[in-house]
Formats: sequence, C-alpha cells, structure tokens
Amino acid sequence: GSIDRLMRESCVAEFIHTLLIAISPILLRIIDGNWGVFYTVCSVLGNIPFIIIQRYNRPKMRKLYISLLFKENHCTSSEEIVNESVNIVM
Repeated sequence: GSIDRLMRESCVAEFIHTLLIAISPILLRIIDGNWGVFYTVCSVLGNIPFIIIQRYNRPKMRKLYISLLFKENHCTSSEEIVNESVNIVM
C-alpha cells in the first residue's frame, strides 16, 4: 500500500541526498576560493540531516506496515506476514 511506497521513496530520497553529498566537491571547481568551500560545506551539512531522517524513519515505517498487514490478515501468523514483506526495502 501507501506505506510500502513511502518506504521505497525514502530509499530513493536517501540515495539522492547521498549523491548530492558525493558530487558537492564539484562546487569547489565551479566556485573559486572561500565561497566554493562555504557552498560545499553547506551542501554536505544540509543533506546529512535528511539522510539521518530517512534512516531513522524507515524501520518505524516497516514496523507499522507489518502491524497493518497483521491487522488486515488477523488470522495469519506474524511469521507469514514477515515472510510476505521480505521484499520491502529496509
């Protein structure tokens, strides 16, 4: 459902923020001097919180997703639900 999609999108968002950090040294080539260093540091420091947020929330979303699946299929054991949700990206 929508929580499953949200978890996948959080993985994409984390990847994008990591990629932005990885390419931020390009700013040193584009912008000379102290301003280049300033913008590079801002780019790195500005993306780190979003990576942390994605990593912090994803396990909680997975737990919520599993509990919702368990409620929908209340006659199914929790082991079966966990096995169903193995393909969920952590």
